[in-house]
Amino acid sequence: MRALLSVRTTAVWISLVAIFSACTSTTESSSQQVLAAPRRSVSDLSTLQPLICPAATAQQSPVGVLGLVGGSVALGANRLTVPLGAIPSLTAFQITAPAGDAVEVDVSAVGLASFFFQAPVSITIDYSRCAPDAIPDGATLQVVYIDSDTKQILASMGGVNDPVARTITFQTSHLSGYEVAY
Repeated sequence: MRALLSVRTTAVWISLVAIFSACTSTTESSSQQVLAAPRRSVSDLSTLQPLICPAATAQQSPVGVLGLVGGSVALGANRLTVPLGAIPSLTAFQITAPAGDAVEVDVSAVGLASFFFQAPVSITIDYSRCAPDAIPDGATLQVVYIDSDTKQILASMGGVNDPVARTITFQTSHLSGYEVAY
């Protein structure tokens, strides 16, 4: 009897995971373009330029509490998407889009200096505030990891650009400040 109950409990959990996974899957737009060179070496970072599209005011998302089953936190089209199992316990997250010239977001775990996920998460950055001529002809947009205080580019994160939605999505295992560059 106990073995039958254990099998049924396991079956219920597997069913719930399958249902949740099916509900959270997304399809990519056919307009999305995978970047030709998703990440650059440290020596190539000096050639990157931030995408300049001034924003007069800072914006901040509501705090979203996510846990083992994952989920998302959004600020307009800016989004943190966490898959099942990437967070071991309930954690509060927030997205901030600071005022300034560059298209930048700071994604943080509230109250924590740093946060590392147990599986890669997706972050989408909205650059729709930019005029079409803000992006030079032939430029390949990507996301860069920056020092939020100095704005120094620390690493290229690559990304998938959706020029119709005017967003770029990349994967990471840590939270920080990020901006769109070319």
